[in-house]
Amino acid sequence: MIELIKRNSFVASSFYLVVLLALWLLGRLFLPDAAADGFAGGAIAPSSVWIGRLFEPAVSAWLACALTFVAALLLTTLNYRHVFYPTGGYLLPLLYILTAAAIPSTQWFSGAQVAATGALIGLHRLFASYKKSSGLEDLFIAAFCFSLSAICFPPALLLLLLLPAAIFLLRPATWRDWVAVFVGGALPFAFLLLFYWLSLHDIATAAGNLYALLPSLPVARPVFDLPVLIFWGVLVVTLFLSLASKAPSSAGARTKTVYIRIIFCLMLLLLSVGVILYPAYGCAPMSLCAIPVAAITAGYFASARNRHIKRLCGLLWLAAIVYLMINN
Repeated sequence: MIELIKRNSFVASSFYLVVLLALWLLGRLFLPDAAADGFAGGAIAPSSVWIGRLFEPAVSAWLACALTFVAALLLTTLNYRHVFYPTGGYLLPLLYILTAAAIPSTQWFSGAQVAATGALIGLHRLFASYKKSSGLEDLFIAAFCFSLSAICFPPALLLLLLLPAAIFLLRPATWRDWVAVFVGGALPFAFLLLFYWLSLHDIATAAGNLYALLPSLPVARPVFDLPVLIFWGVLVVTLFLSLASKAPSSAGARTKTVYIRIIFCLMLLLLSVGVILYPAYGCAPMSLCAIPVAAITAGYFASARNRHIKRLCGLLWLAAIVYLMINN
């Protein structure tokens, strides 16, 4: 079965969809009725002033499911085009789905699923600028996509801090690169400010709505129950083992693979800080954290070493998901 998933993209996509639907149905089975009352539903907070008005709560769960599947396919495309896990690419979307759909509060549309799509497109263009003599267009689109993600889901605002480090790692930076990043990152916020100003006719209120994307200080202490803490603990242990192992790569792409792995580590660090700085969103940022978690751990699970430890980690991962679904 695994060999067929590796060879046939249609079979692989169908398998990912079946796993995703199974997780979604399991979440619907054990999810409290109170979570179905609306977008916040006691589980997550509205992503921004406008995102909760676009869709009816009745379809929000299936919209989140569909966008999670699209993000999984984008992650697969990202891997094949930039060659950082040539032998374990089939694990990337599977681990992403398991992580993103594990916590029940991530199964409701919050804008995080849209932000994940934007972040993956931005990462694709960012990696495409690697060692290009002129990658201004790629950097502009990457910054633009990260800003759109932040508008849809405020914790994604921290992804903009990833761009300077990524530029230093991936390409010899020039002043034109910084101009492209600044303009691309500022343009969506300028459009949003103009929209608010034209609709409200009050620049102070428009600026206040834009300011609402920033984290609220002082930071409230996030509260996680035992099943969530166990799930986080399993992820932390697996990530530690993955980072301690050698990153797999194809010959001729080794340097780029190391750079990409560092970028995903920085991305995970920033999004983990976002969980603390945006406590009102609960576990909803897991839809974004699932991207670097999958990218970091896929190579470890695909390698031929330490098979018994990897099997144990995989079983603990699945057990933590089931326990979380039943008890959260």
